[in-house]
Amino acid sequence: MTGDRQQVLIGVPAWRATQFLAETVRTILAQTYPNFVVLISIDGNDRATYEVCASFESDPRVKVVLQPKRLGWGRNTAFLHRAAIDLGADYCCIQPHDDLMEPQYVQALVEAMQERPAAAVVYTDIGVFGLAGGVAHQDSVTGPALLRLEDMIRRHYSAVAYRGLTRVSALSQVAPMSGNTALDFAADTIWMTRLATVGELIRLPQVLYRKRIHTDNTHLKWNRWGTTQKLAAWKEHCLGMLREALAVAPDTESAQHLLTLSRERFLQTGAKISPFGPIMENLRHVERKRLAAAFERDAAGMIARA
Repeated sequence: MTGDRQQVLIGVPAWRATQFLAETVRTILAQTYPNFVVLISIDGNDRATYEVCASFESDPRVKVVLQPKRLGWGRNTAFLHRAAIDLGADYCCIQPHDDLMEPQYVQALVEAMQERPAAAVVYTDIGVFGLAGGVAHQDSVTGPALLRLEDMIRRHYSAVAYRGLTRVSALSQVAPMSGNTALDFAADTIWMTRLATVGELIRLPQVLYRKRIHTDNTHLKWNRWGTTQKLAAWKEHCLGMLREALAVAPDTESAQHLLTLSRERFLQTGAKISPFGPIMENLRHVERKRLAAAFERDAAGMIARA
């Protein structure tokens, strides 16, 4: 630690990042907050990306790890979270290799975190640039644990909070971030739901972060899937949301209520939050009934095992 300044580990999961990584790291090193370290975890023995990092390794704040095997961005993020715990840092911030921070980003988040002791994560709004523009935001998720999880299921898909500042003591209370078989589809949303079991997610309504939209964005690859693959990924995701929420359900009645909310999320009969919502809405009635029955069957088994 440096004086009374709490330490932040800024983790950069990188893969095939030669085009954007250097610009990203420069914005990290320009942060006004003084007590941080940077850990760049290069996935899958990506030597070309490793070479980009060579010019930064002379900075004592920067460490680079070359993973011998491909982890995927979900498990690579989990590696960085574990590093923050092992370091004894107070906070961890995940910075995708193609996005940018404003100089006051970390300072603002640390100050917001110190003002909200119940927060597991604090985050700012995101300015979008590149192939698309605009501002992305995620409303705060507050209140008792069960209400937080109901809120996540009802209203949240875009995981703006994933890029925020996470309290390391919260990381230590939950299982590591994990991916899935569908290119880690919406694994960041599942992760935010897991963190919501132990603390609040707090929005700082300022645009201090910029997300670059380009042809290699993972979420754009999800959009190019066929209908069958999209529906399978969405079902797995909604069951994953339910699984996280069941961890805070105090009784069978609460668990059944969470199942109802998860079914509504899957079928898109509540808030229209899924990028695959139009597909679900345009299915024939008999197909929707078949999917609903399959979801109920899997969800009931999950509740029975909880």
